[in-house]
Amino acid sequence: MKKENIRFDEFQKLVQETYYFAGETKREELLYLALATNSEAGEMADEIKKLMRDDGGELTPDREYKIKREMGDSLFYMAILAEKLGFNLHEAAIAELDKLGDFIGDWETNTGEEFTPEKFKFSKQARAKKTRKIYDEPLVKVEKKANWEKSFMGDLLNQDKCSSSQETRVPKEVMDKVITDYIHDYGPEGCYELADALKKAADDDMNAALEHGIFK
Repeated sequence: MKKENIRFDEFQKLVQETYYFAGETKREELLYLALATNSEAGEMADEIKKLMRDDGGELTPDREYKIKREMGDSLFYMAILAEKLGFNLHEAAIAELDKLGDFIGDWETNTGEEFTPEKFKFSKQARAKKTRKIYDEPLVKVEKKANWEKSFMGDLLNQDKCSSSQETRVPKEVMDKVITDYIHDYGPEGCYELADALKKAADDDMNAALEHGIFK
């Protein structure tokens, strides 16, 4: 069996020679192959765990050999699965490269910068930090708040489709109006807690929103 510089299409053809399936239907076979691929990936992850736990994070020749074997088992089942689905494994590799190319192109268009993994990592960390800051900040308190809440409760109780009973859900049009008004009055930094309460009210009942503490 030729092994040096093997291509995906060659590998896919060769592994067919040792594969067999004991089931009966194609549906069962596809499920079997998907589960087998995932199982072998789990065994590879177990070797990584042992690399950290037993080898102090140092890749020994023995651990490298075992990781390669488990990776190969995953590739085996992925190649068989691709064959049963009617395409070649190298097409999946090309599709992934195309997806990455589109992603990089979009990122460079949006940022005006040349893509590098370091720049992408920094931009993700910056966005995550900004998001955490927004969620961690308390609601903006303004003088309008008491009047706005009173108006909101009045809107709810005057709706034909809405009451404060547990059996009645908050109408979507009321939710839309409330969220729009809240963003207008308090800005986007303060709308998250209210939006969560309104979603809870829509999913459960009006009392859930009241218990959430928004309207105290």
